[in-house]
Amino acid sequence: MALLQKKRRLNNIVLKSLALFFGYYGWIFFSLHHKIEIVYNLPLFFYNTQKKVSITAPDTIPVTLYGTRTELFKSATHGSIHADASVLQEGEQSINLKEQNIFLPETLQLIDCNFKKIKIIKKTNEGVL
Repeated sequence: MALLQKKRRLNNIVLKSLALFFGYYGWIFFSLHHKIEIVYNLPLFFYNTQKKVSITAPDTIPVTLYGTRTELFKSATHGSIHADASVLQEGEQSINLKEQNIFLPETLQLIDCNFKKIKIIKKTNEGVL
C-alpha cells in the first residue's frame, strides 16, 4: 500500500513538472508573437550641419510604436529621427518634426509622436575650425 502511494506521488510530481515546463514555454512562444504598443525613446540626429555650428537639442524623443514583442525589442534600436540643420536660424527656436523625419524598420508602426515642438538652440562658434 505504501509503495503504491509513493508511485502515485512520483507520478504526480512528474506530471506537474511536465505541465509547468510546457505551460511556461507555451506562454513564452505565444507572448513573443503578441502585438503590443510601447513608448520608446528614439535618438534625434541633425544633418547638413556645418563645422562651426553647435546645436543644443534633446538627445531622444519619445514615440509610441506598435508591433510584435520580438520585432520591437529587435528592431526598435534601429529607428531614429532626423532633422535638417540647414533650415535653422541662429538662436533659440522651436521646430515641428513630422512623420517624414522618423525612420523606422518596416516591421514597426508609428502610433503616436509624443512631441509637438522641440526647442533647439543654434550657435555659431567662431573659434572652431
